[in-house]
Amino acid sequence: MSSKARDAEWYLSILNAINDLILVKGDRSKLLWANRAFLEYYGMTNQELQDIIDAPHSDPDDTVQYVKDDHYVFSSGRMLDIASEPVTNSQGETAYFHTIKNAIFNDGGKVERTVGVSRRISDDQVIQHSAIERSERKSSLNELRTLVRHLPSAVAMLDVKQRFLCLSQQWSQLLGYTGDDLTESFFEDYFASQLPIQTTLEAVLSDGVAKTIESISILTPEQESIIGTVHIHPWFFPDGAVGGAILLIHDITQLKQSEYQLKRANEELMQFNYRVSHDLVAPLKSIKGLVHICQEELYSNPEMIESIHHKMIASVDSLSSLVNELFNLAKADIQCDDNELIEMSEFINSLLILHQEAMDESRIHLHLDISVSEILGNRSRIRQIIDNLLSNAIKYYDKKESERSIWITIKRESANILIRVCDNGLGIDESIHDTAFDMFVRGSAQYSGSGLGLYLVRKHIENMGGEYHIQSFKKNTVVEVSFPVRE
Repeated sequence: MSSKARDAEWYLSILNAINDLILVKGDRSKLLWANRAFLEYYGMTNQELQDIIDAPHSDPDDTVQYVKDDHYVFSSGRMLDIASEPVTNSQGETAYFHTIKNAIFNDGGKVERTVGVSRRISDDQVIQHSAIERSERKSSLNELRTLVRHLPSAVAMLDVKQRFLCLSQQWSQLLGYTGDDLTESFFEDYFASQLPIQTTLEAVLSDGVAKTIESISILTPEQESIIGTVHIHPWFFPDGAVGGAILLIHDITQLKQSEYQLKRANEELMQFNYRVSHDLVAPLKSIKGLVHICQEELYSNPEMIESIHHKMIASVDSLSSLVNELFNLAKADIQCDDNELIEMSEFINSLLILHQEAMDESRIHLHLDISVSEILGNRSRIRQIIDNLLSNAIKYYDKKESERSIWITIKRESANILIRVCDNGLGIDESIHDTAFDMFVRGSAQYSGSGLGLYLVRKHIENMGGEYHIQSFKKNTVVEVSFPVRE
């Protein structure tokens, strides 16, 4: 046996000969070694003590106090003199001990362990006073635990070492794991990446001042990201010492989505007011000016009257078209779930009649591929979706194209109805790649228009819980929309 080993054995024999309880702990208050007196009192071996925080027979509320005291010594490196603390033996009997805890430093001057020496108290008056303090502490902890478990929010209670003491049912539903899974487990072992609040949590435990983290991204067990506000409040022992932290999470995902939608609606409203005031006034001014010209030229230049008449009609048509589109836009935002069974062959034919003259004039060939015979849905919304997509395809045809074609496909894909409109027209400017479905955005600068067509499509699809995108901007231009099947 080496001299070093003999020295270690000699020191151990001295420690084991001492009647006081001696206990060495590592980081996170985990037990590392105890002398014979402690082992006999606890009814355990050093092997059984390894890497646990406390014995199964110990009172969990007492363990919370031990952890708090260990945390103080470990974080400050200072000695802690505990006048009286309860310790329960393997028979379930609780006695009170005067304990002194000290830090053990490594060669670099960093605390790596703590050692506690406890001597049993025999003074009845001290024991009685300590029992009252213990009862108050347990009552305070139990009240907090009861409150946390029954709060209708995602709430968890931690000690100063960030061990879970209890949690609410809503916490389990939001972040996974039950109270049985997490009790006495460490927060960072389970939620370091899922709920990244470690730095703020440590600050609250150190300063004893509540903090709030606004709009933090939180991962659910399904790896979906939600937006939450996390309130971290310290909780205190009756003596005023920080005992740990209460974590309270509010899921504000829907609120943030509503704020975004409101902001977007306000921006659209401002743009809408500007454009509508301009687009409504312009034709009226044109008509007014033409009327004045008519009055001046009525007798001196009758040939001009016919030309002016055509311009007036065009201005009125433009104004009428804008009013109709504004009316459709107003209807697009109305929440309506009036669904009916739509017979698609008859439905499409009635829609095509409205566009047949325009397609004939532009010599456009229409190709239909409709594989669903019936759709249960809102007739008005589906009609305006197809109508606007077809109108755009007709309007932006390419005069240089000898075989002008539009292809309309309507089919079922999984749990969705897919509508695809494809054409070999002018295409859509790449510059509006991200804004094509926004209000007042025109697909091509070569043609005039209100810029509401695709925006109306978007509004209807959003109200139906569907999706929209442009699959191809150039030849062939392909716009696809889909919405859930209603059974």
